Parts: sequence; C-alpha cells; structure tokens
Amino acid sequence: MDIRNINDFNKKVSGSKINLIGQQAIKIYKKEIGRFKKYIEEEIASYYFNVEEGDNYKRTGNWLFSILESNIEFDIISNILVGTIHFTDEAIHPSIMKNGKSGYVPWLYEVGWQWKDDRYPRYHFTHYDGIQYMKKAVDKFYSNNPYKIKINVFFENEYGAPILYIENGEVVSNI
Repeated sequence: MDIRNINDFNKKVSGSKINLIGQQAIKIYKKEIGRFKKYIEEEIASYYFNVEEGDNYKRTGNWLFSILESNIEFDIISNILVGTIHFTDEAIHPSIMKNGKSGYVPWLYEVGWQWKDDRYPRYHFTHYDGIQYMKKAVDKFYSNNPYKIKINVFFENEYGAPILYIENGEVVSNI
C-alpha cells in the first residue's frame, strides 16, 4: 500500500504502537501550537494596551481577533507534523488615503513602515519602527520548548510570495 496522505498512513498503522505514538504526537503538537498562538496574542495585546490612541483614531482590535490555527497535518514528503497559524482578512487594514493600498497589519507591525513622502513626519502615521511581535513570540516559545518543536514563520505579500522568513528563531530572509 502506497502512503499518499495522513489517511493512508493511519490505515497502514491502525492498531499499532506507531499509530498510538502518532496520535500522542498530534496531541502534543496541538497543545504546543495553541501555546505559540497564545504568545502571539500576548504580544499583540501588549501592543494594544501600551499604545496611546489619538483623538482621531480608534483601534478596532481586529488584528488580535484575526488569528486562526489549523489542524495538525502530516507532511508525507518531509515526514513531519505541520501546524499553521494564520491571520484572516480581518488583519487587512483599509487605507485611510484616497485610492491607497490596504495594509497587512501582521506584516506592518512586525517590520514597521515608512512613507516615501515624509515632509510632515508623524510617528506611528508616516513612519513606525515595528514591534517584532512574531520574533518575540518565537523567542518566548523557544525559552520553554521541551519537545524541541521548530517554529518557522513565513510572511507573504499579496501575491503569495514570501517577504519574511524566520527559521528556528532567526530571521533567515527579510526581502
């Protein structure tokens, strides 16, 4: 029997010790991905609670509530368990400028932004340093990682091309 996906794998090992080990590993991964998601939420919440709102702008909190985690899947090619955390479209902020592009909040707050025309600089509006919340969440996760689970972070642009990659807590690529 060829193993093409997790269902084929489960059929092959049904009732065996391997299946029990696999199910235990999935439980651990689910718990750990939930813990990592909690760290991301804590970093975002910390930002929300520590930033002052201007009179003209009220935060919606959509970014914090846009985080979703997926089921754990078995990657047959790499022979690893994979869990993902992603942001829904609620994390996309419409532009305040006429005909402006919407911004992907998770990316902008990780790395910051800078307007091309900064004649009237205003911190947090025309420019911002970013809070590196994802890098902090990864570091927090690795500070207590008894199962040696590896966290890889990908940010993609609107075309699905990677624009930031964090592997095992280190920024590998910042395009």
